[in-house]
Amino acid sequence: MPQLEEVLADAARVTKSANGAAPRFGHKVYEDSMCDLAEREARGGESIGAALSRLHTDRDERLTALAKAAYLAETAEIVLAERRARAGGGHEKAAP
Repeated sequence: MPQLEEVLADAARVTKSANGAAPRFGHKVYEDSMCDLAEREARGGESIGAALSRLHTDRDERLTALAKAAYLAETAEIVLAERRARAGGGHEKAAP
């Protein structure tokens, strides 16, 4: 698993790209990094879930970038799975 700072930098790169830069990581890495960010940013006694909710409510740019990168990565994974399924005769399922 890459370090949080590396994933945050990539998410920022992807979301700020004017020409559709591709995510370097799979969607699960970005999703896990959202929890890692929340854990790092949790205030005294605050659960990870509460911190995640607060970051979302505060429209934290890092969380937003991670969410957008996760969406783009998942979309790319689905498209790739569909292409592979068509090329292989349709026997593979697309990712959920």
